[in-house]
Amino acid sequence: MIGAQLITNDGDYIGQISNLVVNSENGHVLEVILSDVPGRGGEQIAVPFDAISHSGGDVFVFNPPEELGWYSAYMGAGDYGELPFGYFTEVRYLYSVEPIPMAAFNATTLIGAPVQTSKGEDVAWVNDLVIDFAKDQVVYSDLSDVGGMQGKMVAVPFSELSKKGDMFTLHATREKLEEAPAFTWNDTTDLRYAESIYRYYGVQPYWEEK
Repeated sequence: MIGAQLITNDGDYIGQISNLVVNSENGHVLEVILSDVPGRGGEQIAVPFDAISHSGGDVFVFNPPEELGWYSAYMGAGDYGELPFGYFTEVRYLYSVEPIPMAAFNATTLIGAPVQTSKGEDVAWVNDLVIDFAKDQVVYSDLSDVGGMQGKMVAVPFSELSKKGDMFTLHATREKLEEAPAFTWNDTTDLRYAESIYRYYGVQPYWEEK
Protein backbone atom coordinates (compact mmCIF):
# COMPACT_ATOMS: atom_id res chain seq x y z
CA MET A 1 0.00 0.00 0.00
CA ILE A 2 2.87 2.37 0.78
CA GLY A 3 3.96 3.94 -2.49
CA ALA A 4 0.49 3.57 -4.06
CA GLN A 5 -1.45 6.49 -5.56
CA LEU A 6 -4.56 8.06 -4.09
CA ILE A 7 -7.05 9.45 -6.61
CA THR A 8 -10.56 10.90 -6.65
CA ASN A 9 -13.57 9.01 -8.01
CA ASP A 10 -13.02 10.90 -11.29
CA GLY A 11 -9.44 9.67 -11.51
CA ASP A 12 -7.72 12.91 -10.51
CA TYR A 13 -4.41 12.43 -8.73
CA ILE A 14 -4.36 13.50 -5.06
CA GLY A 15 -1.03 12.20 -3.80
CA GLN A 16 1.17 9.22 -3.03
CA ILE A 17 0.64 7.12 0.08
CA SER A 18 3.87 7.40 2.05
CA ASN A 19 2.84 6.03 5.44
CA LEU A 20 0.04 4.70 7.65
CA VAL A 21 -0.70 5.69 11.24
CA VAL A 22 -1.68 2.75 13.44
CA ASN A 23 -2.98 2.89 17.01
CA SER A 24 -0.43 0.86 18.93
CA GLU A 25 -2.95 -0.18 21.58
CA ASN A 26 -5.55 -1.85 19.37
CA GLY A 27 -4.15 -2.03 15.82
CA HIS A 28 -6.76 0.37 14.43
CA VAL A 29 -5.50 2.10 11.27
CA LEU A 30 -6.18 5.80 11.79
CA GLU A 31 -4.76 7.74 8.88
CA VAL A 32 -3.05 7.54 5.52
CA ILE A 33 -0.15 9.96 5.11
CA LEU A 34 0.18 11.50 1.63
CA SER A 35 3.18 13.08 -0.03
CA ASP A 36 3.61 14.60 -3.50
CA VAL A 37 0.28 16.43 -3.11
CA PRO A 38 -0.15 18.99 -5.95
CA GLY A 39 0.27 22.52 -4.72
CA ARG A 40 1.66 21.53 -1.32
CA GLY A 41 5.37 21.33 -2.06
CA GLY A 42 7.11 18.93 0.30
CA GLU A 43 4.35 19.02 2.91
CA GLN A 44 2.64 15.82 3.96
CA ILE A 45 -1.12 15.57 4.42
CA ALA A 46 -3.16 12.94 6.29
CA VAL A 47 -6.64 11.65 5.52
CA PRO A 48 -8.67 9.19 7.59
CA PHE A 49 -8.12 5.59 6.59
CA ASP A 50 -11.88 4.95 6.47
CA ALA A 51 -12.21 7.55 3.68
CA ILE A 52 -10.31 5.46 1.12
CA SER A 53 -11.00 2.25 -0.76
CA HIS A 54 -8.87 -0.05 -2.91
CA SER A 55 -9.60 0.12 -6.62
CA GLY A 56 -7.09 -2.55 -7.60
CA GLY A 57 -3.37 -2.68 -8.19
CA ASP A 58 -1.42 0.19 -6.67
CA VAL A 59 -4.31 2.66 -6.77
CA PHE A 60 -6.65 3.74 -3.96
CA VAL A 61 -9.68 6.03 -4.17
CA PHE A 62 -10.61 8.88 -1.82
CA ASN A 63 -14.29 8.64 -0.85
CA PRO A 64 -15.42 11.85 0.89
CA PRO A 65 -18.57 11.61 3.02
CA GLU A 66 -21.75 13.03 1.57
CA GLU A 67 -21.74 15.85 4.10
CA LEU A 68 -18.11 16.89 3.79
CA GLY A 69 -18.57 20.26 5.45
CA TRP A 70 -15.60 22.48 6.17
CA TYR A 71 -12.61 20.41 7.17
CA SER A 72 -8.93 21.16 7.21
CA ALA A 73 -5.87 19.39 5.94
CA TYR A 74 -3.40 17.91 8.35
CA MET A 75 0.10 19.14 7.51
CA GLY A 76 2.08 18.15 10.59
CA ALA A 77 1.93 18.15 14.38
CA GLY A 78 -0.50 20.85 15.38
CA ASP A 79 -0.32 22.60 12.00
CA TYR A 80 -3.59 22.85 10.10
CA GLY A 81 -4.43 24.73 6.94
CA GLU A 82 -6.68 24.81 3.90
CA LEU A 83 -6.13 23.45 0.44
CA PRO A 84 -6.51 25.77 -2.57
CA PHE A 85 -9.98 25.93 -4.15
CA GLY A 86 -10.66 23.95 -7.30
CA TYR A 87 -7.72 21.59 -7.07
CA PHE A 88 -9.74 18.41 -7.32
CA THR A 89 -13.02 17.73 -9.07
CA GLU A 90 -14.65 16.07 -6.08
CA VAL A 91 -12.67 17.23 -3.09
CA ARG A 92 -12.22 20.84 -2.02
CA TYR A 93 -10.63 19.88 1.27
CA LEU A 94 -8.79 16.86 2.51
CA TYR A 95 -9.50 16.37 6.16
CA SER A 96 -8.06 14.75 9.24
CA VAL A 97 -9.39 12.68 12.13
CA GLU A 98 -8.84 13.77 15.72
CA PRO A 99 -5.21 14.54 16.63
CA ILE A 100 -3.05 11.43 16.42
CA PRO A 101 -2.83 9.76 19.85
CA MET A 102 0.53 9.42 21.55
CA ALA A 103 0.11 5.63 21.39
CA ALA A 104 0.47 5.40 17.61
CA PHE A 105 2.94 3.83 15.20
CA ASN A 106 3.90 4.84 11.71
CA ALA A 107 3.82 1.78 9.46
CA THR A 108 7.29 2.61 8.15
CA THR A 109 8.71 2.23 11.67
CA LEU A 110 7.04 -1.18 11.93
CA ILE A 111 8.01 -2.69 8.60
CA GLY A 112 11.61 -3.86 8.69
CA ALA A 113 11.90 -3.53 12.48
CA PRO A 114 13.65 -6.31 14.42
CA VAL A 115 11.65 -8.42 16.86
CA GLN A 116 12.93 -9.87 20.13
CA THR A 117 11.42 -11.94 22.90
CA SER A 118 11.09 -10.49 26.40
CA LYS A 119 14.38 -12.31 27.13
CA GLY A 120 16.18 -10.31 24.45
CA GLU A 121 16.38 -13.13 21.91
CA ASP A 122 16.40 -12.06 18.27
CA VAL A 123 13.62 -14.05 16.62
CA ALA A 124 12.39 -12.26 13.47
CA TRP A 125 11.70 -8.94 11.79
CA VAL A 126 8.45 -7.32 10.71
CA ASN A 127 7.95 -7.99 7.02
CA ASP A 128 4.49 -6.47 6.47
CA LEU A 129 1.05 -5.73 7.89
CA VAL A 130 -2.19 -7.38 6.75
CA ILE A 131 -5.08 -4.89 6.94
CA ASP A 132 -8.84 -5.44 7.15
CA PHE A 133 -10.29 -2.57 5.08
CA ALA A 134 -13.83 -3.30 6.24
CA LYS A 135 -12.90 -2.56 9.86
CA ASP A 136 -9.83 -0.30 9.35
CA GLN A 137 -7.83 -2.76 11.40
CA VAL A 138 -4.47 -4.52 11.27
CA VAL A 139 -5.39 -8.20 11.19
CA TYR A 140 -1.90 -9.39 12.02
CA SER A 141 1.77 -8.67 11.46
CA ASP A 142 3.76 -10.84 9.08
CA LEU A 143 7.11 -11.74 10.67
CA SER A 144 9.92 -13.01 8.47
CA ASP A 145 13.10 -15.05 8.97
CA VAL A 146 11.56 -16.59 12.08
CA GLY A 147 14.06 -18.36 14.30
CA GLY A 148 16.87 -17.43 11.92
CA MET A 149 15.33 -19.48 9.10
CA GLN A 150 15.58 -17.29 6.00
CA GLY A 151 12.25 -16.91 4.21
CA LYS A 152 10.14 -18.49 6.96
CA MET A 153 7.11 -16.27 7.63
CA VAL A 154 4.68 -16.40 10.54
CA ALA A 155 1.60 -14.30 11.29
CA VAL A 156 1.24 -12.74 14.74
CA PRO A 157 -1.75 -10.78 16.10
CA PHE A 158 -0.90 -7.09 16.36
CA SER A 159 -1.49 -7.13 20.12
CA GLU A 160 1.35 -9.64 20.55
CA LEU A 161 3.95 -6.97 19.73
CA SER A 162 4.96 -3.89 21.70
CA LYS A 163 7.60 -1.27 20.92
CA LYS A 164 10.62 -0.61 23.10
CA GLY A 165 12.99 1.91 21.58
CA ASP A 166 13.76 0.79 18.02
CA MET A 167 12.94 -2.81 18.87
CA PHE A 168 9.62 -4.67 18.93
CA THR A 169 9.07 -7.17 21.72
CA LEU A 170 7.10 -10.36 21.18
CA HIS A 171 4.85 -11.26 24.10
CA ALA A 172 4.95 -14.96 23.24
CA THR A 173 7.95 -17.21 23.75
CA ARG A 174 10.51 -18.05 21.09
CA GLU A 175 9.26 -21.64 21.05
CA LYS A 176 5.66 -20.50 20.56
CA LEU A 177 6.67 -18.37 17.58
CA GLU A 178 8.83 -21.01 15.93
CA GLU A 179 6.08 -23.64 16.23
CA ALA A 180 3.37 -21.33 14.84
CA PRO A 181 1.66 -22.20 11.52
CA ALA A 182 3.59 -20.90 8.54
CA PHE A 183 2.21 -17.85 6.72
CA THR A 184 1.78 -17.47 2.95
CA TRP A 185 0.30 -14.57 0.99
CA ASN A 186 -2.61 -16.82 0.00
CA ASP A 187 -3.69 -16.73 3.66
CA THR A 188 -4.45 -12.99 3.70
CA THR A 189 -8.05 -13.48 2.54
CA ASP A 190 -8.74 -16.57 4.65
CA LEU A 191 -10.74 -15.72 7.78
CA ARG A 192 -10.35 -19.26 9.09
CA TYR A 193 -6.58 -18.86 8.97
CA ALA A 194 -6.83 -15.55 10.86
CA GLU A 195 -9.04 -17.17 13.49
CA SER A 196 -6.58 -20.03 13.90
CA ILE A 197 -3.72 -17.57 14.44
CA TYR A 198 -5.61 -15.67 17.14
CA ARG A 199 -6.58 -18.91 18.86
CA TYR A 200 -3.00 -20.18 18.68
CA TYR A 201 -1.76 -17.16 20.63
CA GLY A 202 -4.74 -17.15 22.98
CA VAL A 203 -6.03 -13.79 21.74
CA GLN A 204 -9.69 -12.96 21.12
CA PRO A 205 -10.25 -11.94 17.48
CA TYR A 206 -11.12 -8.25 17.26
CA TRP A 207 -14.10 -9.03 15.00
CA GLU A 208 -15.69 -10.99 17.85
CA GLU A 209 -15.40 -8.14 20.35
CA LYS A 210 -18.56 -6.22 21.23
